[in-house]
Amino acid sequence: MEALARLQKKVAGKADLLLIASESNIRYVTGVSEVSGVVVIPAHQDPFILTSVMEKPRLANVGMEVLSVGKTGDIQKKKTLLALKEELERRKIRHSTVAVEKKQISASLWEKASRMTKRTVDFTDELARMRMIKQPEEIRNVKVAASIGDAGIRAARESIRAGMTEHELARQIEYEMRRRADWFSFMTIVGSGPNSAIPHHTISDRKIRKDDLVVVDIGAIYKGYCSDITRTMCLKPGPRERSIHAAVLTAQKLAISRAMPGAAAKSVDLAARSFLKKANYVVPHSIGHGIGIDIHELPSISPDSKDVLRPGMVFTVEPGAYIEGYGGVRIEDMILLTHKGRIILTKSPRCL
Repeated sequence: MEALARLQKKVAGKADLLLIASESNIRYVTGVSEVSGVVVIPAHQDPFILTSVMEKPRLANVGMEVLSVGKTGDIQKKKTLLALKEELERRKIRHSTVAVEKKQISASLWEKASRMTKRTVDFTDELARMRMIKQPEEIRNVKVAASIGDAGIRAARESIRAGMTEHELARQIEYEMRRRADWFSFMTIVGSGPNSAIPHHTISDRKIRKDDLVVVDIGAIYKGYCSDITRTMCLKPGPRERSIHAAVLTAQKLAISRAMPGAAAKSVDLAARSFLKKANYVVPHSIGHGIGIDIHELPSISPDSKDVLRPGMVFTVEPGAYIEGYGGVRIEDMILLTHKGRIILTKSPRCL
């Protein structure tokens, strides 16, 4: 409810009310995942939720009034926005200016919301910047999610064998994570040999060889919060494998050393990118990203980022080097910024 109170203060002076309809932002203000409906936050009156009859029981303890919409609902309308209009009029809530998450909802929903008001304001960035600074409860959940990712990497190191397929290794990893996680942050990535040079490789039945570079990129969700960790391993590395791994590891250490409150987020990216460029490697993706309810959030850790790092931010640092047809290396960790500096949340050894 703390997020709700802070949001209501932001709404006041900018709009008469805020409508939240995206699943991730509903999760942010209610604590309940995968809810469909609309959270209505008036600037000066009590918030409430409109949802389906089936969803209403899941929202019983969120600290807001919950109204179901439908034939057997509290408001017997077919459409949620029709029910919303009726409820705003019943409660005498002004809605001349309505704030909506334009970048998070469909174009049709934005258009429908625009019809019920004189002026529509996009509140997407306000919500994103609020979520960028994690509160203590959020940090606790992220830390547990990170520890589950570590358990997955440990399972990968213990299970990997020459001759097993990428799918077989992924199953071992996912079994270990699912014992503690709500679900996975994204589709597990296990890329071996030439497949490790594809940053977003889709798992295949390719058999792992003893001299393959194997990229394992995994994440878990705990109480609605994501983790993300990548390690590269090789059963019998030669000089070439050790060289590329050492370059990426050095680049990551340089980037993490720049991750301090007050620093420009792009400086983290540029530290790793510049080092790898000198080593003749091109990184085809940003060096990191914010993480929380969504796997990709603010701050942006990229060359063109305008974000400034602040305490409470959680983000990844994940440089990589890829050689088409041969293989690649990526090493990724989650970083929490505090008033004292930084904490690396993912604890798995980074050795090859």
